[in-house]
Amino acid sequence: PTSGTAAGGRLRDVRAIAISTGGLTIYALDAGAGRVYGWDLGLRFRGVALDAADPNVTARFGAIAPEGLTLEPSGGALLSDRTGDRLLAFDPRWRPDKEIGGPGARGQGFFDPGALRADARGQVAVADRGNAALARLDAGGNFLRAMRLARAPESLVADAAGGYLVGDSAGDVYRVVDGIARLLL
Repeated sequence: PTSGTAAGGRLRDVRAIAISTGGLTIYALDAGAGRVYGWDLGLRFRGVALDAADPNVTARFGAIAPEGLTLEPSGGALLSDRTGDRLLAFDPRWRPDKEIGGPGARGQGFFDPGALRADARGQVAVADRGNAALARLDAGGNFLRAMRLARAPESLVADAAGGYLVGDSAGDVYRVVDGIARLLL
């Protein structure tokens, strides 16, 4: 199901997978190729949704190194960019929209953002590895809060109850709800 992707039809460095709001398209972020690829539910390749080297993308954002991907309820997409310590927003047609954050201390910017997830309300959680924090943003991309963690968060998934499961650099898993983290594993 990877025809038309990286050399040899294989993905090189998958960092994130997301499913469109309507559930009709599966997207994979291949950080090694700097691309987001799409497939339909029958796993038929739909093409390149985003190429980080596309002139329209680089004219708006400069060089980017995509690390994380989430889709918003509106149909837009957010990528975390480890080169610029920021999030990059794209409209539902994958056109560059805006930049969120940038290098900075916890609560005002990012330092090595990685995994990110949008919830049903459009609020976004970001695994801010360099700041060892879980940052929360509203649907407009404004910082709500940053919660300090013991170690750098590496993975992130939203749960059905409005919380997040966070995996850290030591292999521990926490459930975070309303700013309180509980160790699960």
